[in-house]
Amino acid sequence: MNAKKSRIEMYMHCKTCVKVETVNGEKVPVDYGEKLAFGSTREGFQLVCENCGKNVFDMDLLGQHVVLYDKNRSIVQRSQKLRELIKSYKGK
Repeated sequence: MNAKKSRIEMYMHCKTCVKVETVNGEKVPVDYGEKLAFGSTREGFQLVCENCGKNVFDMDLLGQHVVLYDKNRSIVQRSQKLRELIKSYKGK
């Protein structure tokens, strides 16, 4: 993956499975032993730890207005409710 294209500002971890140590008074992850699964749901997106089965992150987007971009970050479709956007692309 090209790091220049990444817009990630914060990483998520399973607080049950990640090992943390205190270094200079600050908690620092030292072992990322968790195995995370990310995917779409009927309502949005979910991140689950496959080691312990706990939900790490769940984003419900139904009813929210979204913008659809192509790979060049050009707007394909302007603000539309996600439910309507999914319906419009199901047949394509």
